[in-house]
Amino acid sequence: MASSTFFIPSVNVIGADSLTDAMNMMADYGFTRTLIVTDSMLTKLGMAGDVQKALEERNIFSVIYDGTQPNPTTETSPQV
Repeated sequence: MASSTFFIPSVNVIGADSLTDAMNMMADYGFTRTLIVTDSMLTKLGMAGDVQKALEERNIFSVIYDGTQPNPTTETSPQV
């Protein structure tokens, strides 16, 4: 198989209402699926579900992966 190269610049959204702004940008870019990577505490607190619901309102399907540990190390990061 031939190799190819592409460049995708990252976008960092910070500040007040940045989560809403980021989700709106995703919708504007036409994203339809995303993976929410978090730890189990944010799922238990309902925060990951709140994000998932907000994405759903923008017609973006998401899956929550909450198997990470807070402040992961380089040894645990390959799990994702």
